Amino acid sequence: PLWYLQEVEGYRTDVRIVNLTLASTDWFIDMVKRQAYDGKPIKLSMEKDDYRQGTRDYLPIVERKKSDAYINVGELVNFVLDESKQEMFGQGQRMNYFPTRNFRVPVDSATVVSNGTISPGYEDRIVDAIEWTVTGQYILKSELVILDILANNNWERPLYFANTMPRDSYFGLENYMQHEGFTYRLVPYKVISDRNQFGYFGEVQTDVMYTNMMEEFSFGNMQDPSLFMDENNLRFVTNLRLNFSRLADALIKKGENERAEAVLEKCVEMTVNSNTPNDVTLIQITESYFEINRFDRGMEMSRLLGDNYLEFLRYYNSIDRKYSSSVNRDINQAYAVIQQLKNIGRKSNVDEMAEYIDPVLQEAETYYQNLVGGAQLQN
Repeated sequence: PLWYLQEVEGYRTDVRIVNLTLASTDWFIDMVKRQAYDGKPIKLSMEKDDYRQGTRDYLPIVERKKSDAYINVGELVNFVLDESKQEMFGQGQRMNYFPTRNFRVPVDSATVVSNGTISPGYEDRIVDAIEWTVTGQYILKSELVILDILANNNWERPLYFANTMPRDSYFGLENYMQHEGFTYRLVPYKVISDRNQFGYFGEVQTDVMYTNMMEEFSFGNMQDPSLFMDENNLRFVTNLRLNFSRLADALIKKGENERAEAVLEKCVEMTVNSNTPNDVTLIQITESYFEINRFDRGMEMSRLLGDNYLEFLRYYNSIDRKYSSSVNRDINQAYAVIQQLKNIGRKSNVDEMAEYIDPVLQEAETYYQNLVGGAQLQN
């Protein structure tokens, strides 16, 4: 999708996209080292012979001396590119290796302040260097590319990571990730992560993320009932809801209920319609409405979720047991969502919520007991 935006729509052609799946191939590394439209080449120390296919595809981590010291990534990249530092591994194979798993990227405070890497008000949190420790027994070529970029970037260009990648794709840098929308920005300070119910990490930069989600991003026509939403688009809806949810939650914690309400309303406007499922991804939206005393909207969302998942349980209860066993995960989720609504009702202490959810939960418990067994019921 990002390449489509650049190649077809001509959007943000100054940005260079590094696909980490392809970053282990020599032809892709060749590509990022060249100018592309308005996007400047990515600075790397590696020359063609250093990353040719079959060369440095993976590099073992061999700590000859255990040490807590963190080593500058520039020194380490130079070390693994120096063939005179190779040693014998396996069946007589000479290879370069990493002598440590503790990495360090120095920070020039003047640079990160002047070029906007640090937002106003964050200056006192700047560290002398970002430091982290990787796990595992080796470094892949794609990870070597990340290290080489870090060694040569000198905080001159912003570095972003998509927030839809597997956790291990962030190479242990999570403590320096700032959440700004659909991406994390690498920042020169240790972040303060909130509770992780969204599946995300890092620190929400509420001002930047609010501007992005509410003003900068264009979401198309997913609410148009004449359009078909395929599986890929529905996955995007999940990501969209979770991002809106996390932003609203962060704003509520800061006491900015008015902006939080605007975020919640935008999310509902964009993603709650006949094209999209009323599923578990709406739970946090529902709870946030109650937290800012928008009980009317909270009740609307509660009924959408409660009615939907109760109908699921009714259906699962009606089919032959030999088939229902294949949807145990869905059964458990349906019951868990209704329980969560009950908990939201308890916290909000809204009579209307109790009047709605109590009979729903009672009926759900009956179906759940029939389907899975009373021993698993939790109150």
